[in-house]
Amino acid sequence: MPRRRVGQEIITGLTEINAWRRGELKRRTFPDEPPRATITLRNPCNVDLAPLVVDTIVDTRRPHLSIPERVATQLKLERLEDREVTTADGVRRLCPYVGPIEVQFGNSGCLTGALVLGDEILLGAVPMEDMDLVVSPATRSVTVNPASPNVPSSTAKLIGVPIQGWQPQCA
Repeated sequence: MPRRRVGQEIITGLTEINAWRRGELKRRTFPDEPPRATITLRNPCNVDLAPLVVDTIVDTRRPHLSIPERVATQLKLERLEDREVTTADGVRRLCPYVGPIEVQFGNSGCLTGALVLGDEILLGAVPMEDMDLVVSPATRSVTVNPASPNVPSSTAKLIGVPIQGWQPQCA
C-alpha cells in the first residue's frame, strides 16, 4: 500500500490558495460543473429601471434565456405569450415568454425574449450566438469570440445574390 503524503498535499493546497489570492490562478471548475458567466440584464422599454448584474449558468444545449419569476417582475418585463416547454424530467408544461430583454456580456449585447422558468438564470445558445460568445473548453468560461474580439460577427446570406458556382436544379 503506497504511503500518502498528507503534508505535501496540504502545502500544495496552501500554495494554490495563495496563488489564487494573488490573481495568478483562475477559479477551478469541476468537469461536471456547468460554465458560468456574469451578464447584465435590462428592460429596454423601461430605461428608468436599473439594470441587473447577475451570475448565470451557461448551457449551449438549451436555446433560450431562462429567468426566474422574480427577475421578470423586477425588470417589469411584458408577457408576450406562453410556450410549451419540456423540462429535464420529461414533463411538458406552459411557461410565460417575456420580453424584450437586453443581455450584455463585455462589449457584446443582444435583444431577446426569455422563458420564465426555474430559480436560476440560464443563458442558452440563441443569445450566445447573437452576441458571438464562445465557451473556452480549457477554463470552462465564457469569452467573446477571439476571431472577432471588438465587434460581434455573424453569418448571413444576401437574398437575391447568386451563390458562386450554384446552379438551380430543374425538374
